[in-house]
Amino acid sequence: MNPGNGDISGSSRHDVSLATLRENFATLYVTLEHMREVEGPELHARYVSLFGGENLTLFSLAVEATEMHSLIRLAERSPCNDDDDRKRIRKEAMASTIPYRRKMEVRSMEYIVSDVLGVDKAEDTRVMLDLLKRAVVMIFSACNPRPVTKSLFGKVEGSFRNRDARGIRSVIDSLREDSLACGRCAEREKRERESLGRALRIVGAEIDELNVTYPYIMRSRLADNAWISLEHDRLQREITNLRLKLDELSARVRELGF
Repeated sequence: MNPGNGDISGSSRHDVSLATLRENFATLYVTLEHMREVEGPELHARYVSLFGGENLTLFSLAVEATEMHSLIRLAERSPCNDDDDRKRIRKEAMASTIPYRRKMEVRSMEYIVSDVLGVDKAEDTRVMLDLLKRAVVMIFSACNPRPVTKSLFGKVEGSFRNRDARGIRSVIDSLREDSLACGRCAEREKRERESLGRALRIVGAEIDELNVTYPYIMRSRLADNAWISLEHDRLQREITNLRLKLDELSARVRELGF
C-alpha cells in the first residue's frame, strides 16, 4: 500500500463525491494517527523485547571502549607520574562518556519495560480509531460552519492520544449540533473539495515518509523468524568482536600503569 500516491488527486478528484473524499481523507488520517500512536510504539516495543538485551550489552561495551580509548589518549599525551595524575586522567576519561551513559540508562529502562510499551486493549483501540474517523469526517463536512483549523484537529488528536473517548465525542456532538442549522452551498463545497485535496496530499506524504523510517521498516522483519535468528547471530558476533577489542585496550591500559 502506498497511500501517498494512491489518493484521489488531480482532475479525477472532481469526478468523486465529497462524501467519498471525506471518507478517503478520514481513512488516511486515522491510518497516520494509528501508525504514530499505536503501531509505532508496538513495533518499537517488539524490537526492544527481541534485541534489547543484546543491544544494551553492545552499547555498554562500546561505552567502556570509548572510556578506555579516552584514557589511553590522555595518558599518552599527559605526564602520569603519580596516583594524582592517574586519578585526574581516569576522571577526565569517565567524563567523556557521561552523555553515552545517560543514553544507556534510557535504553536499559526501555528494555525493562518493553513488555508494556505501546500495548493497548484491542477493543479500546478499535473504538478510539472509529471515533477519530467520525470526527474527521464531520470536521470536513460541508455542513460544518466552523473553519477547518489546527486547533480543531488538535483537540481530537489530543483526545485520541490520551485515550479520551469522551473528548472526541464532545467534538462530534458539537459539530452535529452546528450542522443542523447550517445550509449547504456550492461555494462551501468548492472550498471543502480544495481543502480535502490539499489534506489528502499532505497526509498521504506523511504516511509514505513514516513507512520508510524506523520502526515501520521493521514490520516484515519482525514477523520473519529466519531474519530474527540471523539478527541475533549478527549481534552476538558484534559482542564477541567488541569484547576481543576490549581485551586489547585493557592490555594497553595496564601497560600505561592504570
